[in-house]
Amino acid sequence: MDQIVKHLVKCFKKRTILPYLLELRISHTCNLNCIHCAGVNKKINYKSALSLNEWIDIIKQAEKLGIKECLVIADKEPFTYPNIISLMREIKKHGIYGKTTTNGTLLNKQIFEALIEIGWDCVNISLDGPDPDSNDYIRGKGAFNTVIKNLKLLRDIKLKKNKTKPKIIFNTVIHKRMFEKIPLMIILASKLKVSSVDFHPLSVWFPRIKHLELTKNQVSCFDRIIEETKNLAKEYNISTNIDIFYERKWEYEQKQDFANQDKNKEDKMCEKFFSLPCYLPWYFISVQEDGRVNPCHTLDSGKENIRYKKLEQIWKSKYFNDTRQSLLSKKFFQKCLADCCVMQAANHLRLYNKLRSLTFS
Repeated sequence: MDQIVKHLVKCFKKRTILPYLLELRISHTCNLNCIHCAGVNKKINYKSALSLNEWIDIIKQAEKLGIKECLVIADKEPFTYPNIISLMREIKKHGIYGKTTTNGTLLNKQIFEALIEIGWDCVNISLDGPDPDSNDYIRGKGAFNTVIKNLKLLRDIKLKKNKTKPKIIFNTVIHKRMFEKIPLMIILASKLKVSSVDFHPLSVWFPRIKHLELTKNQVSCFDRIIEETKNLAKEYNISTNIDIFYERKWEYEQKQDFANQDKNKEDKMCEKFFSLPCYLPWYFISVQEDGRVNPCHTLDSGKENIRYKKLEQIWKSKYFNDTRQSLLSKKFFQKCLADCCVMQAANHLRLYNKLRSLTFS
């Protein structure tokens, strides 16, 4: 996040708008059927999916555009895409920092050795509890033990080759069945040489997962869990974002308040830019499997497609600029308020606070 803050400040000072992070959503298939997955009902015409050569051309365009980071992701599981290693190799060939997020069950020795050989930077592993009982209720029987086996293998390969990359991060959704076990994620991370644990609030996309929301009693105990987790993270030298749950600003009304804040302040360009409700269209660009290009995770109009325009043309397009102008006017789109995932809203708030403290302190 600090790099994104620096990027935004630099862009403001130079009065330019340049992307920093490119997201490649390469697959709509998965080997699991996680009950909390927002992509479970998404469908795509697979005949329209981009070819490997088209993805490689996008990466070349990204380098020319000055993009610094690339997130290889999927609405489901990126390692179901057969050419993922070739794609990752191309990203590193062009000097771009590479990240991916995976459920971790399809990883194996061949993949690990390839990631190490190409110098892949970071792998986020989705693990929603420190044991089979808490994780597999979400992700299916056997998922936890498979991931742990794979991470032990990666730990040993890196040790043997004396390599530190790829860095491993746990992405952990906090839910009712694992609440008391939150601190144990830090201990598990330490054992597996995982450098960080990023906790995420549960997004209730469907009524069927509402029973996984924290109880009132658990919420009242959250500060105790946070302190215990922070102390363990310090003891084991594991990075974590658990502090964000002190504020717990996850509700629609709080997002609405965030959208409306600062409306009455003096209308200066500096004040407007550093008071935005969302900064994604100023540093982020997402390419879908079928070529659609969007300025955020939520807005998916299909107005721009990489098959018909270059990445730079889309970045400077009327659609992207209109999106920025709406946010400069403090106007959230209805989809933002209804569909933006709670973790993304939290990240916007953290970014906003960092920019405000840096600019107006």
